[in-house]
Amino acid sequence: MDFLIADVLLKEATSIRRASKPICARGAVGPSFPTGAPGLGKSYFRSNHVAEAARELEQVIKLDPQVAEAYYQLGRVYTRLKAHG
Repeated sequence: MDFLIADVLLKEATSIRRASKPICARGAVGPSFPTGAPGLGKSYFRSNHVAEAARELEQVIKLDPQVAEAYYQLGRVYTRLKAHG
């Protein structure tokens, strides 16, 4: 449930970097709750912070390789990076 809250907060935030700090501090993402990070990575991606999205999603896969959503979102990120890089 926390990952949904994280996604909503990031969508409404004026600054994605400012919004991600309380979300991470709350434990919605990170080693104790790795499945929350696909939402954070997806929000970075939507906000055009592609490098940050890649870092978040790579971290989630490292922490929990079973999170299929992270692989899907990371594929989208890599596609965008390839198209614009």
